[in-house]
Amino acid sequence: MGFAIRHLSSLLQGVEARTKLLITLSDGKPDDYFDGYHSAYGIEDTSQALIEAKRLGIHPFCIRAGPSNSDSPISDSLAP
Repeated sequence: MGFAIRHLSSLLQGVEARTKLLITLSDGKPDDYFDGYHSAYGIEDTSQALIEAKRLGIHPFCIRAGPSNSDSPISDSLAP
Protein backbone atom coordinates (compact mmCIF):
# COMPACT_ATOMS: atom_id res chain seq x y z
CA MET A 1 0.00 0.00 0.00
CA GLY A 2 2.86 2.36 0.72
CA PHE A 3 3.93 2.37 -2.92
CA ALA A 4 0.39 3.11 -4.13
CA ILE A 5 -0.09 5.90 -1.58
CA ARG A 6 3.21 7.52 -2.61
CA HIS A 7 2.41 7.24 -6.32
CA LEU A 8 -1.05 8.75 -5.94
CA SER A 9 0.31 11.46 -3.63
CA SER A 10 2.77 12.49 -6.32
CA LEU A 11 -0.05 12.65 -8.87
CA LEU A 12 -2.16 14.75 -6.51
CA GLN A 13 0.69 17.22 -6.07
CA GLY A 14 0.13 18.29 -9.68
CA VAL A 15 -3.56 18.96 -9.11
CA GLU A 16 -4.76 22.45 -8.25
CA ALA A 17 -7.39 22.07 -5.54
CA ARG A 18 -8.23 23.53 -2.15
CA THR A 19 -8.71 20.06 -0.68
CA LYS A 20 -6.96 16.91 -1.87
CA LEU A 21 -8.42 13.58 -0.78
CA LEU A 22 -6.74 10.22 -1.21
CA ILE A 23 -9.36 7.50 -0.73
CA THR A 24 -8.11 3.93 -0.53
CA LEU A 25 -10.18 0.76 -0.67
CA SER A 26 -8.37 -2.02 1.19
CA ASP A 27 -8.77 -5.35 2.95
CA GLY A 28 -6.78 -3.85 5.83
CA LYS A 29 -3.64 -5.87 5.12
CA PRO A 30 -0.81 -3.98 3.40
CA ASP A 31 0.66 -7.16 1.95
CA ASP A 32 2.05 -8.10 -1.44
CA TYR A 33 3.37 -11.62 -1.22
CA PHE A 34 4.76 -11.61 -4.75
CA ASP A 35 7.71 -9.38 -3.86
CA GLY A 36 8.14 -10.00 -0.13
CA TYR A 37 6.33 -6.82 0.98
CA HIS A 38 4.36 -7.98 4.02
CA SER A 39 4.09 -8.18 7.81
CA ALA A 40 5.73 -5.48 9.91
CA TYR A 41 7.56 -3.93 6.95
CA GLY A 42 4.32 -3.42 5.01
CA ILE A 43 2.58 -1.91 8.03
CA GLU A 44 5.44 0.49 8.80
CA ASP A 45 5.87 1.50 5.16
CA THR A 46 2.14 2.20 4.82
CA SER A 47 2.20 4.27 8.00
CA GLN A 48 5.19 6.29 6.72
CA ALA A 49 3.54 6.84 3.33
CA LEU A 50 0.45 8.21 5.09
CA ILE A 51 2.59 10.60 7.12
CA GLU A 52 4.28 11.78 3.92
CA ALA A 53 0.91 12.33 2.23
CA LYS A 54 -0.34 14.41 5.17
CA ARG A 55 2.81 16.55 5.01
CA LEU A 56 1.94 17.30 1.38
CA GLY A 57 -1.49 18.56 2.44
CA ILE A 58 -3.31 15.45 1.28
CA HIS A 59 -6.10 13.99 3.41
CA PRO A 60 -5.92 10.18 3.27
CA PHE A 61 -8.95 8.03 4.07
CA CYS A 62 -9.32 4.28 3.91
CA ILE A 63 -12.44 2.23 3.29
CA ARG A 64 -11.84 -1.25 4.59
CA ALA A 65 -13.69 -4.10 2.90
CA GLY A 66 -14.12 -7.58 4.30
CA PRO A 67 -14.91 -9.02 7.71
CA SER A 68 -15.43 -6.46 10.43
CA ASN A 69 -12.64 -6.62 12.99
CA SER A 70 -10.85 -3.77 14.67
CA ASP A 71 -7.50 -5.54 14.86
CA SER A 72 -6.64 -5.02 11.20
CA PRO A 73 -2.90 -4.40 10.85
CA ILE A 74 -3.40 -0.95 9.40
CA SER A 75 -6.21 0.26 11.69
CA ASP A 76 -3.78 2.26 13.84
CA SER A 77 -1.94 3.69 10.82
CA LEU A 78 -5.15 5.09 9.39
CA ALA A 79 -6.41 6.64 12.61
CA PRO A 80 -6.62 10.46 12.43
